[in-house]
Amino acid sequence: MNNVIQIFVRLFLFVILLSINSCLKGTQDQSEITEYSVGLKAIITDAKKIYSTISYQDCLTWNSLTVKEEAKEYKWRQHNYTPTNGDEGIIVHLTSHCDTHKPIAILKVEENYVPIATSGIKRID
Repeated sequence: MNNVIQIFVRLFLFVILLSINSCLKGTQDQSEITEYSVGLKAIITDAKKIYSTISYQDCLTWNSLTVKEEAKEYKWRQHNYTPTNGDEGIIVHLTSHCDTHKPIAILKVEENYVPIATSGIKRID
């Protein structure tokens, strides 16, 4: 019985340490966001970094429910829009992915909101 308790305690401690490591990793990756800021103009350089379905999940923190709703792929189709390389827009929100902690920008291109990894955009100065 003692061995079972020891195994359980070790497993519990392992999970705690893993969680702490994950949180720390998230704060380190968060520093990548500082290269960008809300209101900055940006251009899509890698459309493969777009998260076209992420607004169906609760994986990001959103600045408003309206933006979350408008960032859906079917909304783009209603506007006859498909995000592509070269599209320019304004960053309206910055957040990080819930699993990977990678920085995500919400780029407003005309009337469309595009969630994209910051590695898929470039600042326009």
